[in-house]
Amino acid sequence: MGDQFHAYHVKHEIDKGVHALNVIFLRMINKKKDKPYLLEIPMLYLAAKLSAFFSLPWVQRFGNKYPRVFRFVIRRFDMQDFLGLPLTLLLLIIFANFSLLNELAENVVNSESMKAVDRTVTLWLYNRRTPLISQAFYYFTQLGSQYGVVAITLLSSLLLLIRHKGFYLIALILSVLGSSCSMYLLKLYFHRERPLKVYYVPEASFSFPSGHATGAMALEGIILYFLMIESRSKQQKNNWLIAGVTYILAIGFSRIYLGVHFLTDVLGGYLVGFLWVLVSIGIMEFLALRKAKENSRLEREQTSITTYSGKR
Repeated sequence: MGDQFHAYHVKHEIDKGVHALNVIFLRMINKKKDKPYLLEIPMLYLAAKLSAFFSLPWVQRFGNKYPRVFRFVIRRFDMQDFLGLPLTLLLLIIFANFSLLNELAENVVNSESMKAVDRTVTLWLYNRRTPLISQAFYYFTQLGSQYGVVAITLLSSLLLLIRHKGFYLIALILSVLGSSCSMYLLKLYFHRERPLKVYYVPEASFSFPSGHATGAMALEGIILYFLMIESRSKQQKNNWLIAGVTYILAIGFSRIYLGVHFLTDVLGGYLVGFLWVLVSIGIMEFLALRKAKENSRLEREQTSITTYSGKR
């Protein structure tokens, strides 16, 4: 009897969540039929996928068979509560950060084989360096410097404010500031020296992780996410994806080519930046869904008031 009650309760929670999301989506679509609803509140894409998954027949059968376990899983992916999916993502990111720190400390900084790979890649590029390409990469890599990241962030923030993209702005600032703080602390923790006698220009800070690679991934990564959402066609998405990935990889490659970073410095920077992109997207999803729920509730209340006034 108890298991049947739990199974019914789990199914009821799923149906209620799916119904709420469907109501939100239909209202947004009816509100602006000439404009995809993802442009209205784009972060609901993930919520839609989750609701569709939990509505699958075999998933609901699993919930009926193992109600307690399934209810626990549903709560971990619940986007209507910060203790659900947002907190789950944040905990996973925190765990990944600590795991990354330990793994890199043991296998990258203290591993002779990884050091040998770093030296081999650095010397191979150094022996093929040309003045023209070096100068071109030097100017290009300034986009990933502190001044470049600040300038692009301020410009992007201004554009988002003009377009009233508050959720985007929060995610952008969080991704850039969070990754910058993590990068600074990791540099202090590892104290890794930069490649000697091969650098194109001297650098004063420590080597691991690469600040340019971290900033490129955190800044351009979250901007690429915005552009992918706002794109109206698959071709646009592909174009932005190719352009964004090319830019991020070029920034990292330029740091190795100029001899100011090892390969593992750049890879570490990419990982740190990507983790903060995920954190920002998770929080943005939560804020957007909460806003959509609030708008839906206000519309229902307004409809009820209008209906009641009409009857009188």
